[in-house]
Amino acid sequence: MNAALLAVRYANALYLYGKDNTSLLDRLYRDCTFLNSAFRESDDLTNFVNNQLIRTEKKIRVLQNIFKDVLHSSTLRFLAVIVENNREAILRSVMINFIDFYRSYKGIKSATVISAVPLNQKFQDYICDIIETALNCKVELECRSNKDLIGGFILRMDGKELDGSVKGELRSLKKQLMIK
Repeated sequence: MNAALLAVRYANALYLYGKDNTSLLDRLYRDCTFLNSAFRESDDLTNFVNNQLIRTEKKIRVLQNIFKDVLHSSTLRFLAVIVENNREAILRSVMINFIDFYRSYKGIKSATVISAVPLNQKFQDYICDIIETALNCKVELECRSNKDLIGGFILRMDGKELDGSVKGELRSLKKQLMIK
């Protein structure tokens, strides 16, 4: 079966499991966000879970030991089901799809700001307030820094990009000069 479709089905099952209980659904969302970050940031964790030479029981035991104090018991059981069904390769996709289902249900938009230097919390809150007011929705902001931008920022949201960086302005100026 198509891995993307399978990931959507697993994510939908988890979403439907928590949908009738708001506090559980919110907890599952926090857990999936945490797991997505953990797997994105740790190659060792990803390699361990995807290693076919490690027995299923050992994977489940290790994951439960690592995450027992952090994740809800329902999330731990869901992880065990994924591992038992040999679906470890789609785990991150499942988490991402669940996060998307949750955000859609709650009316939350996701935005990413990339700046030349890390943004302090006050400025992050300010950007969130501007976006929320303009779009009349709740926004979750992810901030990254990239020294190559020189200054300014890039805002990505809903598949669109607003480039207000110095690097972007220089690139635009170069294009205009090349045309003339």
